[in-house]
Amino acid sequence: MRNNRIHVEKHSICDQLNSHFINVGNDLAEKLPKHNIDPSKYINRSMTNSFMFRGICPTEVYDEIMSLKVDKAAIDIPRKCIKLAANDVYEALTVVFNQSLLQGIFPENCRVSKVTPIHKGGKEMDPFNYHPISTLSALTQFF
Repeated sequence: MRNNRIHVEKHSICDQLNSHFINVGNDLAEKLPKHNIDPSKYINRSMTNSFMFRGICPTEVYDEIMSLKVDKAAIDIPRKCIKLAANDVYEALTVVFNQSLLQGIFPENCRVSKVTPIHKGGKEMDPFNYHPISTLSALTQFF
């Protein structure tokens, strides 16, 4: 049941779950008390040069590829394929990652995730009885 309506068709249930997970953050944010406090007042020191991004070297990329867990899900290239091709792709991936940092461009396919609602128990029609699991690109861990 959602918005005083019982949804029994799979398409309608999916739409309601999707709507719930898309809007839950905004709905909760709207319930927070409104304060006009400048968040910078909590910063006690200058943040100038507090951190920096550095390029990565090919051995770091190779090590990351080899540490991939092949039993974890991915939405594009299977992790096992990436590991099997490590010797052939790690140098090219290093260039892609470093260019991404230099240009400030995050690859589109790494911004996408597949969200699967997992039933926590209770009534299946209640969208609050589900929690989302996100499946990302296997290459996302390098960015």
